[in-house]
Amino acid sequence: MRSFWLAVLLLSAAQPAKAHSFVGGAGYYDQFTEGAAVILSYPAIFIPLGALALLVCLWDRDGLPRILPTFFASQIVGIFVASFFGELAILFLMTVGVITAVLGALQTKLPNTTVFLMTALTGSGALCAALEGHALFELPPFIYVGLFFACSLVVMVCAGLAKVILDKFTFGWVRTGLRVMSSWIGAILVFMMAFEISVLVG
Repeated sequence: MRSFWLAVLLLSAAQPAKAHSFVGGAGYYDQFTEGAAVILSYPAIFIPLGALALLVCLWDRDGLPRILPTFFASQIVGIFVASFFGELAILFLMTVGVITAVLGALQTKLPNTTVFLMTALTGSGALCAALEGHALFELPPFIYVGLFFACSLVVMVCAGLAKVILDKFTFGWVRTGLRVMSSWIGAILVFMMAFEISVLVG
């Protein structure tokens, strides 16, 4: 029930996915903050990143440094393939987010390859969604830096918080609580996907 109301709150403020109209200010700082703001202000992008952070921490609470090289590389790949996805980029990312959240909620003994695969798909999907509607290298360079920084920040901060919680509170129900949170994220993304599909079809 809580996940339902969380989804309602997010959907009440949701807007159809569309190309982000980057202004591309003259200063490097303006370009950087503009890129970062897209990630940090767009739930359809930062929620799947949060799902990945939970999955990684539930898989291995010290696993963040292990997946970061893959995550960084996948974002670079996302920059190069973004122009091929079009309007499907955001649906791709949310689908990956749902799968990631379900894996985190179930938390059976996951193979390393599964976690690294979800890391790669999330990283590339996030950049594809953020760059939807833009050709390769159409934007000023520091916008890409801002996107890269914000994606990495969301994953590192969320995974770090989850690790601190697991380290500080060793009760079994704490880990269960993180798994429940992952299931909520999955439910929220399903609602958001339904909304997005209805907009595209309508």
